[in-house]
Amino acid sequence: VFHSPRHGTGPVQCRQQKKGAASGFLRVMLSDEETLEHVRLKLKAANFRVAKGDWSRLFEKFDADSSGQIDFVEFHQAVRKVLRVPQTSLSDKEVGMFFRYLDEDCSGTVTIDEMLGYIKKGKVVDVAAEQAKKDRKMAIVHRNLYVGFKNAGCCTEEDWKRVFAQRSVLDRVNGEKVLPFTELMTLIRVDLGCSFWDLTNRNVREFFDILDTDGSGGLSVDELMVFMRSKPRAAVDAGGKPSTPSLARGAPLRQKPCVGG
Repeated sequence: VFHSPRHGTGPVQCRQQKKGAASGFLRVMLSDEETLEHVRLKLKAANFRVAKGDWSRLFEKFDADSSGQIDFVEFHQAVRKVLRVPQTSLSDKEVGMFFRYLDEDCSGTVTIDEMLGYIKKGKVVDVAAEQAKKDRKMAIVHRNLYVGFKNAGCCTEEDWKRVFAQRSVLDRVNGEKVLPFTELMTLIRVDLGCSFWDLTNRNVREFFDILDTDGSGGLSVDELMVFMRSKPRAAVDAGGKPSTPSLARGAPLRQKPCVGG
């Protein structure tokens, strides 16, 4: 017996799932881009096989009220009855996952244009938006590292370099000293005293991955110094205004005198 993925849940429960209330399995499933691409290509191939690539009438018979939207049951029927994709090719779980991914507002419906656009072209990457997101992440890390160094009494470039060097380890492949992710995390949490309010583990991981352009798994002191000397673009909030990452909320900063000051 087939059950809709919305069975027993409403928009509120759906939003809670996407915000993290769902099981770990569901979160992994919703973030599995390879599976989404697999479903998309299967549907695209099925349409070429059944309708020679004509998308105009694919969901037409299911849009009885001409609203331009379909719900999951209608989408499932289109997949099984119109495109004739068997469960051996795409499971109900995969079809449900694909629909939930497109149903961003958890309304239980997806516009036909949006559905067809994604099936035909896949995920459209907004280069400017992705760069802005990257800039925000780097600005948050830069500011909190700068404040962390200041609170630790390290106010000069030589101080920064010394702290980075102390945590560096020898890379046996190229014979150079680098800072692996675990040591960077120790530096941030222990040496600089940055809390999870200042920088989350995810912030640090993304920062590390962005700087580790060669994928070596380690950052050189020079790479870190270039970053600290740089002036990343200001972080911008959702309203388009410059934002300042908060530090430890409700707690005063631990100020130490700057070396030599």
